[in-house]
Formats: sequence, structure tokens, C-alpha cells
Amino acid sequence: REAQALTGYIPCVGLAVNSVCLPLLGYAGDRYGRRPLATLFFFGLAIAATINSVVGSVPAFTAATVVHQATSGLTPALVGMVADRMTVEERLPAYLVCFAAAAPTFVLAYLGVTHFVLAAHLHSYEDVWSSLASVAAMGGLVSLLMPETLPRLRLLGTHEAGGGGAKPPRLCVPARLMTWCCGGGRASLGGEAGAL
Repeated sequence: REAQALTGYIPCVGLAVNSVCLPLLGYAGDRYGRRPLATLFFFGLAIAATINSVVGSVPAFTAATVVHQATSGLTPALVGMVADRMTVEERLPAYLVCFAAAAPTFVLAYLGVTHFVLAAHLHSYEDVWSSLASVAAMGGLVSLLMPETLPRLRLLGTHEAGGGGAKPPRLCVPARLMTWCCGGGRASLGGEAGAL
């Protein structure tokens, strides 16, 4: 029963942390670029997996969950990359393709981790978490080689660009997308959400 309770409590803590950090990560992606968000996600996952690998305890697992959810900015990074490179008409199909392609990857990763965890039931999970940490670290290194899609003028800002750069938007891309999908985005944001 205690294990079942922890299985519910710890993810709830992670989701609470993510609900606070995700808008901040989205804003950071609009302000400083998409690539740092992707890199932060992978190295955050690597740190979380390393914590679980080295310290096998409930407090350590809770801390690892907090670290992972606090740095989980891959979704706003991908949404921002699509928005940077696609026209308005192309974006919705691109979002659908992006998330549809990610779904099998997450399913395979989840099933793979679950399989190895069950195989090592009541034994050490060190190898499972170490492998996940290694894969995440490789993802972080690959993300460092990604091109930055955020327009240079938006990265530089108005002052650095000699007055020609646009100020970063007040709302992050996911927030603007949600506002646009719910309707009234063009009216409430003066057409900014329609530029998604």
C-alpha cells in the first residue's frame, strides 16, 4: 500500500513542479533560443537518472522526479522550432506529425524501461538507470549540434540589434498556441496569437 501511495504522490509532485516551470521554460525558449531548452531537457533527464542510479531511495527518486520535471522543456522547444521554420498554414500539420512521431518513441522507451525494471524486481535498478542516463547524455550532446531556429534579431533583442530587433513576446509559444486554440486569441493579443 505504501508503494502504491508513493506511486501516486511522487508523480503528482513532479506534475506540480512542471506546471510551474513549463511556462518559464517556454518564455526562456522565446527569449534565449530553442536549442538551450532541448539541451536542458536531455541533461536534466541524465542527472535525474544518475541520481536514481547512485541513490536507491524514495527521497532520491522524488528529487530526481523534481529535477526531471523542472527541466522538461522539450515540448516548448519543439513547438517553437516548428513555429520558427513553418508558415502559418504548415504549422498545425507539422505539430501533428511531430507528436505522432514522438509517440512510438515514448511507448518503446516506457515499455523498455518497464521490462528491465520488472526483470530486476527486488534487485538493483542501477543498470537500468545508468543506461537511461547514458542515452540522455548522448541526446544532450546531439542537441548541442542542432542549429538554432529562433531568428537572430529576436535573440539579440531590440537594443543589441540596433533598434531593428523585435522584443520577445510576453507569452511563450505554448501559451499563445493554447490561447489561439481556445478562440479569441487574435482579439485578446492583438493578432499576436494568430501569428502562430
